[in-house]
Amino acid sequence: MKRTVKGLSTIEYAVFICIFIAALMAMRIYLQRNIQQKYRESADVFGQGEQYALNVTQATDLDGGTLDIDDNIFDDGTIATPSEESCQSIRDFVGNYEDQIIRMAQQIEALGENGVIGRLNLTQEEGAENNAYDLMSEAADEWSARQHATSGELSALNNFKNTLQDDIDSFGSIIFTFNEWIVRLLDPDGVRITAIEVAAVRSQIEQRAAADQDAIDQMDESIAEFNGLIEYYDGQRQELLDKAQALRDEAASLTEAEAQANIRLAQTYEDEAQRIQDMTIDELQVDIDRLENYKAPLEQDKEQLDDMAETMEDWEDSLSSNPFFNIPVSKVTQFRNQLSAQIGYKEAVIVFGSQLNQDIEDLGYYASLYGLSAQSVRTQRDSVANALSGMPGVDSITGAVDAINGSIEELNERIARYQQIVEQYRNQYPSCFAS
Repeated sequence: MKRTVKGLSTIEYAVFICIFIAALMAMRIYLQRNIQQKYRESADVFGQGEQYALNVTQATDLDGGTLDIDDNIFDDGTIATPSEESCQSIRDFVGNYEDQIIRMAQQIEALGENGVIGRLNLTQEEGAENNAYDLMSEAADEWSARQHATSGELSALNNFKNTLQDDIDSFGSIIFTFNEWIVRLLDPDGVRITAIEVAAVRSQIEQRAAADQDAIDQMDESIAEFNGLIEYYDGQRQELLDKAQALRDEAASLTEAEAQANIRLAQTYEDEAQRIQDMTIDELQVDIDRLENYKAPLEQDKEQLDDMAETMEDWEDSLSSNPFFNIPVSKVTQFRNQLSAQIGYKEAVIVFGSQLNQDIEDLGYYASLYGLSAQSVRTQRDSVANALSGMPGVDSITGAVDAINGSIEELNERIARYQQIVEQYRNQYPSCFAS
């Protein structure tokens, strides 16, 4: 009879289970990698195909570019100060939003109570039959005129800066020549200065005088353009004041209610006239004063160069006709000192001074914003043109104001969102914005 070993089946099952568990443990790494691959593929769908990078925060800016920040996460989960390279990326990223906020605020200014809406409302108060499209076109043209004038001033100051730098470079070599002449003139046995040498230096000085004159002429053209704008806006201002005065004069012969209406409209005209004075004419005068301040010393320098060239032309004639003539050393010394003084002033303006560079930067900014204002007004004008087609006078103005107010509301909402983003990054990375 066959004997049965008790417990054999239990041992067999235990061995099988151990082998199965061992097999699972051996396959663990393959299963883990397969699951991780699935996670990575899913993440890539939302991450725009970008690879995961350890301890790096990535964001997308308004232009579709990316911002990488090496967060340097410590073991306790805190974030260390980003590197200077990352800080610069953060500042550029935030700066893009801040620039957009400024540009949208300028659009609101151009469209709002101090811009197009103010003009439309004033026309509506008059009760005149004016077309909103024409009024908005006129406002856009005025912004374009401001942009053109500001761009002209920017070009003039850039040319002025380049002219000063060229003067500095040229005067350095002329001063070197004058020093050599002084040594030769003081030496009894020194080599006599020739008319050809004098003619060469005179030609350099005349070239610099001509360049200075070009810079002066360009600033004069810019000043003339600003004066033309002031004359235009002052005409508008005076017209408003005349209307206000006529309404006040008429009020004396009207009923009390009619007189009060006249006085209210007269006050509106006077307020608008004051706004034109404060926000336009006075600002244009600042541009003129700035150009005059830069132009005045350049005119003095140019006058000195003309005197030098004229004197040196006389020297050429004397050296050519009189073999015993010698250039007066005192005059050469005077010219050298004048050129040295001009170099000192011009270096102070463009090398050590910051005002000119700041003015150039500011003008570039305002030229861009004035152009944006003109573009914004024309865009609004065209967007409401079809909707308001066939609506004459006051009705078309009312519709235009409503449409523009809707755009202003959208701009304010975007500004609020962008301000939240700016605040978030400034609070998260304060060290990058420490002055």
